[in-house]
Amino acid sequence: MGGRLRETGTQRCQETGNQWAQDEDEPLRLYALHRMVRATALVATPARLAAGFGLDQAIAEGRADFGQGELIDLELRVQGYLTEVVRYCPLAAGQRQEDEPPESDFELRVWARVPSTGQLLRWLLGAGDNVEVVGPADLRRIVAAQAAKAASIYRDS
Repeated sequence: MGGRLRETGTQRCQETGNQWAQDEDEPLRLYALHRMVRATALVATPARLAAGFGLDQAIAEGRADFGQGELIDLELRVQGYLTEVVRYCPLAAGQRQEDEPPESDFELRVWARVPSTGQLLRWLLGAGDNVEVVGPADLRRIVAAQAAKAASIYRDS
């Protein structure tokens, strides 16, 4: 676990056993363009070409997580900051939503047809108690199991 950090010019590496992981000073970033509201082209700033990177190849190898999963009918209950996020930045075209009843712990119910991907699971887990997966049932079980595992780590605290 206790890795050593070494800096060599612009290359930073962290040693873990015999493996070295390289971290660029300016790493490639993937953004969810379908959720952006506005963008400005920086025509005076040259684009950076990433040596050896091909988006089509990354998608084909499953490294880019671009909606390769089967489509599922997702049903969520959301609250807190996530309410405004999904209200104004839909998860998918055709998203339906309605306010939860006043006695509910949640604020909004959302239905969307989305790809079942690791990205979706990470997003749901990252939302914590601001989201409840109502369906599909198998995704609800997965999220519940992951949340229970995470909670068990903190039981003695």
